[in-house]
Amino acid sequence: MKEIYKSKVSIENIGIRHAEKVHETLLSKEERIISEDLGDYFRVPSDNRDLNYNKYFSEGNSSIDLLEYNSSNTRQLEKIELKKLLAKIGYSGSIKK
Repeated sequence: MKEIYKSKVSIENIGIRHAEKVHETLLSKEERIISEDLGDYFRVPSDNRDLNYNKYFSEGNSSIDLLEYNSSNTRQLEKIELKKLLAKIGYSGSIKK
């Protein structure tokens, strides 16, 4: 953001604060099971389950990968990729490599 807006404000890294998250959950284990991978993003349908929970515990596919999708186990955007993404949504500062 500093580069996009050509800011001269200095940044001081003060480290992680008490109770601050180290990573963010982007897609929970439960959401990943029902999500559709569309390449650049996941589509998670609304939760329309009924209250018959037995079918969710005693039936189903046990071979599904139940890894959580979070900011620690995914590829982070490079600076130029982030700038281009921001430019698409209206943050139109200069985009340099």
